[in-house]
Amino acid sequence: MQAESVINLLKDAYRELTKAKSELEAIYENPPHGLGVAPDGVITHPEGSNAAQGDVDVLVRRSVPGGWRT
Repeated sequence: MQAESVINLLKDAYRELTKAKSELEAIYENPPHGLGVAPDGVITHPEGSNAAQGDVDVLVRRSVPGGWRT
C-alpha cells in the first residue's frame, strides 16, 4: 500500500515538473514585449525598449511555479 502512495507521489511530481518546464520554455521563447530572457535566466531590458517595471514583475511572477496562476 505504501509503495503505491510513493509511486503516485513520484508520478504527480514528474507531471508538475514537466508542466513547469514547458511553461518556462514558453516564457523563454516568447517573453513580454520589450523584454528578453538570457539563456542563464536573467531578464534583459534591451536598450530602447519601452518595457516598464510592471512588465518585468509580470514576467517574474510567470516564471515562478504557480506564480502566474495566482
